[in-house]
Amino acid sequence: MRTLRRYILGEFLILLGAVLCVVMSISLAADIAERIDNVLRADLGPVDSCLYFLYRIPMMLSWCLPAAVLLASAIGLGILGRRGELDAIRMAGVNVRRLGVPVLLAALAFSVFGFVANEAAKGVLTRKAKRIIERGMLQHSTRNGEERRRIWYHDRGLLCGIGAFDERRRTVGDVSLYFQSPDDGFLKTVHARVMRYAQGRWEAETVMIVECTDGAPLVRDVERMELDLQAGFLELANGDLPLELQAWRELLGKRGVVADEGDDTAPYTTALHRCFAAPASIFVAALLGVPMGLRSRRQSGLARGLAASLGAFLAYAVLVELGSALSAAGLLPPALGVWSGSVLFVGLACLLLARTPT
Repeated sequence: MRTLRRYILGEFLILLGAVLCVVMSISLAADIAERIDNVLRADLGPVDSCLYFLYRIPMMLSWCLPAAVLLASAIGLGILGRRGELDAIRMAGVNVRRLGVPVLLAALAFSVFGFVANEAAKGVLTRKAKRIIERGMLQHSTRNGEERRRIWYHDRGLLCGIGAFDERRRTVGDVSLYFQSPDDGFLKTVHARVMRYAQGRWEAETVMIVECTDGAPLVRDVERMELDLQAGFLELANGDLPLELQAWRELLGKRGVVADEGDDTAPYTTALHRCFAAPASIFVAALLGVPMGLRSRRQSGLARGLAASLGAFLAYAVLVELGSALSAAGLLPPALGVWSGSVLFVGLACLLLARTPT
C-alpha cells in the first residue's frame, strides 16, 4: 500500500506542476495585458518592468494554486480510472477511497505553506511592486513638466498626500497632512517640504501649519517639528494598500483601532477571514477533486473531467467572492459570507466521496 500511495502522490505532483505552469502562464499573460498601460505610463525601464511583474508572481500563485490542485487531483485520478488501474486496484481488494489520502495530505501541506508564505511575502512584495510604479509615475511627471502626481495614504483621522520619496534616505517630500475630526471636518493641515523617518519617528522640515480656531484659520511657520504618526515610511511611500493584500496581523491591529472608534469593522473582519480562507481553499479543492477523479470510468473522456473540474472551481470561486462582498458590505456576518462556500463544497465533496464505489 505504501508503494501505491507513493505512485499516486508522484503522479499527482507531476500533473500539478504541469497544470500550474499552464495556469500561471495564462494568469501572467493576462496580468501583463491588464497592467502594461501602467508600466508604459510610468516609463519604466526593462529591469524595473521585469521586477514589477516578478513581485506579483507570488500573489498570482496563491490565486492559481487552488484551481491547479483541483484540476490535478480530478484529472490525475481520472486518468487512472480511464486506464483501468482503479478497477485493477478494486479487484485486488483495496479501498480506492484510500488512494486520495496522499493527495489530501499534500494539499494540506500546500495550504499550511501557502498561508505562511503568503503572509510573509504578500504585503512586502505587493508594496515593492506598487513602489516601482509610483516612483516611475512621479519621475515621469517631473521630467515632462506634467501636473504633479501625488501618492495618497488614508488612515484613521489622517489623509496624506506625497509628491516624492527617497528610499535610500527614508524621506518623503512635498507632503500635505490633513488631520480630520470624527465628523470629517479638518482640524489641522500640515504642509512640509521634507519629512524624514528615523528610529520609528517622523521629523518634518520647512513646515506650514494651518489650524482652525473659533472658525478662523491660524497660519504659522516652523523650521522643524516632530510628528506623531502611526504609519511608517513604507506605508506613506506606498500609499493605500487594499485590505485583501494586507497581512492578518496588520488587519487585526487596524480592526481594533476601528472598533475602538465605534466604526464599521465588517471590511476588516472580512479581509481577516479571507487571510485564512484563501489557503484553506487549496485543501477544499483537493477534497472536491479526489472523488471527482475516483468516480471516473474507462469510457469517461478527458474533456468531460476537465469541464467538470473547471465548472466546480468557477462555482466555488463565484460563491466565495459573492459571500465576501456581501459580508464586507455588512449584509452578512463575515464568517458566514467568507466560509459558507467552503463549507458547502466540503459537504458536497464528502457526499461524492461517500457515494464513490470502493
